[in-house]
Amino acid sequence: MGEDEMEGYEPLSDGEIVALDDMIKCGESLARLEENKDFKLVFGEQYVKAFAITNTMNISQFDESTRTRIMEKMVARSVFVQYCSQIIFDANQAKDNIAYNDEQLRKIN
Repeated sequence: MGEDEMEGYEPLSDGEIVALDDMIKCGESLARLEENKDFKLVFGEQYVKAFAITNTMNISQFDESTRTRIMEKMVARSVFVQYCSQIIFDANQAKDNIAYNDEQLRKIN
């Protein structure tokens, strides 16, 4: 990195580091949860997979009102899955930001 680039680098503030650390902790907590057999059973197998498989296979047998309710529930489950994915993504991004910050500070000092 050139000297001009290092001069323009603004290190993360303490508050930013705390916020990034919180994201990392949240991601690590979710990773532990995802390995928990009870979490896998309740949320992975029953809440997401079993519901989707059962209702997708039977959707042609339902009336329009029931189909609409099932689709709303599928969307809710999809939001949950995306939320979990976002937590992991944010945690990884936070790790990268802290690593980059540390690298830049080493170069400056």
